[in-house]
Amino acid sequence: MPERDSHKIIESLSVREFFDSFKKELELELVVGEAGLDNVIGEKSINRPSLALTGYFKYFANTRIQLFGAGEMGAISRHPSPCCEPPPPR
Repeated sequence: MPERDSHKIIESLSVREFFDSFKKELELELVVGEAGLDNVIGEKSINRPSLALTGYFKYFANTRIQLFGAGEMGAISRHPSPCCEPPPPR
């Protein structure tokens, strides 16, 4: 008889549960506050949003966790967002 996987299948979890479970392993840092930590992650798939970074959203998987790898991080570091720039001097 084949061995059964002892891992429990989780259908959904909160952002807080994900953050707390993987904070050390993934070196996560909370940068926007705690307002969304009780949101539920119900989608099991991930999305690599490379095309969305270019402005193409036709098939964007907005219900998935967005995974930013080296390519995505390289792209956004070359084109900083206006929302992240310091405010103009008064």
